Amino acid sequence: MTDYAFQKMKMKVIGGGAVFKLRNWQQRMELFGYKLLYVKINNNFLEKKTPNTHYVSCNYQDYLKIKKQRGGLFWDSLKKVKARIKKLPKISFRDRFISFLKKNEEKYYREIFSL
Repeated sequence: MTDYAFQKMKMKVIGGGAVFKLRNWQQRMELFGYKLLYVKINNNFLEKKTPNTHYVSCNYQDYLKIKKQRGGLFWDSLKKVKARIKKLPKISFRDRFISFLKKNEEKYYREIFSL
């Protein structure tokens, strides 16, 4: 779908989102240029049914870089993709980002709110 969107539809950016439970899916999407844009943590007690979500996007420039790295192919083979998946970091960028927020958000906003 990414190939089709960039090649046939001439899109410049593709984006999407998913619930936190799809953590592994999001990390695998990084192999195809989909970078984390932001996370939405449900802190609103009135929206208890709204799950935490993350949003990703792939831009045309990153798509081209990946194709060049893979010899002109966006999808080079299932075997190579599986090998890349095995090499992914144990802690995803999304999880690192969330950890950073948890460690720093409260202190930061306490400082801001006291100004």
